[in-house]
Amino acid sequence: MAEEIAYGAKEVPNTSVTLRRIADDVPAEIISENPEWSKTVEDLTNRYPTSKIEDLVKEMPNYDAIIFGSPTRFGNMAAPMKALWDRIYALVLERAARNVAEFDPKNHNVTERRGFADLKVVEVYRSPSRTVTEAHFAAFQALSGDNHPIHYDIEYCKAHGLRGLLAHGFQVLAFSAAGAGTFPHMIGDALIGFVEQSSRFLKGVYVGDTLYPALVISALIPQRTTGIVVMAATIHNQAGQLVLTGEHKYMLRK
Repeated sequence: MAEEIAYGAKEVPNTSVTLRRIADDVPAEIISENPEWSKTVEDLTNRYPTSKIEDLVKEMPNYDAIIFGSPTRFGNMAAPMKALWDRIYALVLERAARNVAEFDPKNHNVTERRGFADLKVVEVYRSPSRTVTEAHFAAFQALSGDNHPIHYDIEYCKAHGLRGLLAHGFQVLAFSAAGAGTFPHMIGDALIGFVEQSSRFLKGVYVGDTLYPALVISALIPQRTTGIVVMAATIHNQAGQLVLTGEHKYMLRK
C-alpha cells in the first residue's frame, strides 16, 4: 500500500517521495516459524531497511507532508508506530500551531481556483441532490407571491388528477443554481455576474421528489476583457427522468 501511495504522490510535479519503515516488534524466532511471514519480512528488509525511531524523529521536520501507515494489533496500531507517535506528538502540535499562526483568510479556498482560460468545454459541475419538501413550496410562495392553487391546495391537485402539490417551474429552476455547487467557489472573484438564463420544464415535480442538478460547459466565448461561460443545465428526478433542461450564461473577468 505504501508503494502505491508513493507512486501516486510522485505524479504531483516537483514532488519527491521517501519511504521509511520501522522494525516490527514481533520476535524473530516467531516470524521464522511462519515461512510465508518470514519471506515477506526478508523481502521488505531487502527493499526498505528499517529505521530507528530516534533517527525518524530527527528527520521528520525536513518533510512538507508525512503519510503514516500501520498494521493493526487487536484493533490498535502496532506498538512500534505508537512509540513513534508518542515521540512526535509534540512536533505535530508545534507544526499545527505554526499553521494557525500563519493563516491567511485570502487563501481559505473551498476548491482549486481557476480562471476563464482554465475552463474547458464539456466540464461537468454537479450540485448535491435534494429532496423537495413542503417548506420549499412555502418559501417560494412567500418570495414570489404566487398563489395558484395547483401549487398550494392538495385537494385542488387531486381533483385535477395530480398526485400532489405541483412545484412551480421557477421553483424547480432554482435547484439548478450554480451557487449550490463548486463552480462559483472555483472561479472566485473572476465572476462578474449571471447574465442570461432559459429553461424548458419537461415533467412535473412534486413534494417528495429528489432532484439531481448538473451544469455542463457547452461553450466558452472570449471577449476583449471578459469571457462568457455558457452552461447546459439539467435536472433529473429519482426515477432518472429529465424534468428540466436549460442554459445559463456567466460573465467572467479574463
